[in-house]
Amino acid sequence: MALISLRDQRISLRALVESATQKFDQIQSASIDISNLNTVCLALGPYRNLTTLTASLIALHPNCQVLNHAGNRVFAHSNLNFLTDYSDARFNAFVRYAIQISSGGRRGAYGGSITLSHAFERDEIREAYESRFGKKRVKDEIHSLFWKESLKTSNLIRERGVDLGNIFQRNGKLRFLMPVRNPLDCAFSNHNRAGFKVLFEGVKPESDFADVLDHVLFEFEWFLDLSEQYPGRFFYYYENSLHRQGLIDLAGFLDVATDTQWVERCLVLNQVSSSYAFPPDIVDLYRQIVHRRFADHPAAEMQLLGFADETEARAADAPSI
Repeated sequence: MALISLRDQRISLRALVESATQKFDQIQSASIDISNLNTVCLALGPYRNLTTLTASLIALHPNCQVLNHAGNRVFAHSNLNFLTDYSDARFNAFVRYAIQISSGGRRGAYGGSITLSHAFERDEIREAYESRFGKKRVKDEIHSLFWKESLKTSNLIRERGVDLGNIFQRNGKLRFLMPVRNPLDCAFSNHNRAGFKVLFEGVKPESDFADVLDHVLFEFEWFLDLSEQYPGRFFYYYENSLHRQGLIDLAGFLDVATDTQWVERCLVLNQVSSSYAFPPDIVDLYRQIVHRRFADHPAAEMQLLGFADETEARAADAPSI
C-alpha cells in the first residue's frame, strides 16, 4: 500500500477542519438577529475593480457589515445559495451566515472579515476603522450587509440563468453594486494575474490583453442593462467620482443613515491613482470597444471615453504594457 504523502495528509486535514468550521458557523449563525436589516448588497463585475476599496469604505459605516470573498463557502451549499434557488429561508440563512463568518476568516478566496483584506494594510484605512470600532469586526446594529465577491457572483447569475426579476418581486432588500475603475487599468491588473484572468467567461491563460479588456467592458455593459431593467436595485460609480453627493447617494441606496463622520472619512480615504501607461494602439482599441458596446448608453460612453483621454495624459515614464 502506497504511503500517503505528507502533503496529501495536510490537504485532507485542512479539508476536515474547513468542513467542521463550515458546520459550526452555520449552527452559530442561526441565532443572529437580522430584524434590523434593511438591505443586502452584492458586488458585481470584475475583480481588481476598486471593489476592495469600496467594501472598505462601506465597512467604515457604523451600520454596515462587510463580507470579503468566501464564494466557495456560500455557493457550494444549497441552503445558503439563495440566487440559484430563491427562498426567503435561504436568503435569511445566507445573511446570518455571512455576518457570522465576517467576524473571522483569512485573506484571499477563503474570505471573511474585510479587515483582513489588503486594503487594511493602508495605515489610514485601518486606523480610521479602529479609531471608531476598535478590534470589533461585527457591528452592534447592522442595517446593511455588503458582500464583496463580484465576478464569481456575476458568472453564477449568467451561468445558472438566475431570474433576478422573480427575486426582486419576492425580496425588497436585495441590491447590486459595481465600481467602475478605468477599464484599461482594470484589464491590465487582471491580465497580469492568471488566477483572476481566467475567471472571465471564455478567457484562457493564453488570451491576450484585448480579450480581457473586452470582457471588462462587457461586465459594465451587462450591469448597465440590468440597472435599466430594474431601477433602484443597481448602483455604480466611476473612479474618483464618489464625492460627497455620491456618498450620500450610496448611503441612500444601502438604506442606512448618512453618517457625517463616515462621509468625511470616506472623502479623505477614497484616493485612486494609476501609474499604468498604454501604447496608442491599445487606447485606440479601447475607444473602438467602447463605441461598439455602449452606443445605446451615451452617457456611459462619454464617461468611458474620458478614461482614454486621461490615460493618454499620463506620464510617459510610467510602466507600459
